[in-house]
Amino acid sequence: MKSQRTIKSVTSTIQKQTKKISELKTKMSSIKKEEEKTKIEDEITAIESEVTTSKTKIKMENTKLEKEEQEDTKVNTKIINLDDTVKKLEVETEKIE
Repeated sequence: MKSQRTIKSVTSTIQKQTKKISELKTKMSSIKKEEEKTKIEDEITAIESEVTTSKTKIKMENTKLEKEEQEDTKVNTKIINLDDTVKKLEVETEKIE
């Protein structure tokens, strides 16, 4: 559950950052001064770095989710096997009685 919320939150952040990058690129195309362009390029680079970090975090959370799902599957399989064993034992107990 927590992983899903984190993924959703980080995805939202990435979308906002991507929009900000687009806005900055548009703004940069209309700026004449080289120092202002450099400043905007630096800001874009920083945001792109954050986006990369966020994407890595999503991958980690997806991996965590997959592991949790595998564990759930293992536990459910064990429960089913135990239920089957209990039923077999009940049948054997009835035969003995």
